[in-house]
Amino acid sequence: MPSLYKYAGPSNIENIFKSHENISFRCSYPKDFNDPYELFLTIDFNQGPDILAFYEDAIGQIPQRPTTCFSKSPAVIPMWAHYAQNHEGFAIELDEDKVKDAIPDVGFGNIDYQDKADDGIQDTLERAFHIGKPRYMYCLHRAVLSAAYFTKSSCWSYENERRMIVDEESVRRIGDLMLLDLPVNCISSIILGSRANKNTKEKLYEISKRIKCNIFELNIGRSTTTPFFRTKTGRTSVFNGSTIERSPKYCCKCGEPVIGRPAKCSWCRI
Repeated sequence: MPSLYKYAGPSNIENIFKSHENISFRCSYPKDFNDPYELFLTIDFNQGPDILAFYEDAIGQIPQRPTTCFSKSPAVIPMWAHYAQNHEGFAIELDEDKVKDAIPDVGFGNIDYQDKADDGIQDTLERAFHIGKPRYMYCLHRAVLSAAYFTKSSCWSYENERRMIVDEESVRRIGDLMLLDLPVNCISSIILGSRANKNTKEKLYEISKRIKCNIFELNIGRSTTTPFFRTKTGRTSVFNGSTIERSPKYCCKCGEPVIGRPAKCSWCRI
């Protein structure tokens, strides 16, 4: 199963790793998501008032369930800039199978990025409006609910997002804050940003030692726009599209992955 990645700033270390047994992630409701146009991607709202009134009456309020968001990649440079405080923070790699074991009723879905209403939902709406059969109403509800949780404008596509939805009973509340606790054994690795300071590194190295997970440092190479990851001992790893794996060949000096037989990359051979 591919891994999940959560990006965070250095100030979140204590909040996420407050417990020795669990890690904690903040959840929010769809109405609080950072894309204000997500619900505009369900149907075309530029149509007659009769069908819009029917839609509003049929759908009512979108059910609000606690949701937290991940990326499917640890190598998204804008994510490091926006969510990990310009590379000063870190990312956590989670094993999705272990998350499912910890919360059996959890739901996952990849985000579908689009800039217009879904033609399939529009067609279902028109069938429900004109024909009125219960099965069309049921399909409309299902389609709109899925779209509300799993669609986003294409300008966000760089996030490569996968969302996790849980029941109210799975979160704990501190005032208006909703927190989801997961066992630390769900963590496969911790990844340090390329600009993480000494204090951040020391804290996260100590945590990785305590929970017995891998730890990497993100590196920006000079031969490609794709970052790579190194351990404290100098071993190089790369993201293979689903998880982090050891690179078969890398420069013996700077650690950047290389193709072919050279022991050093082109830059280190200058």
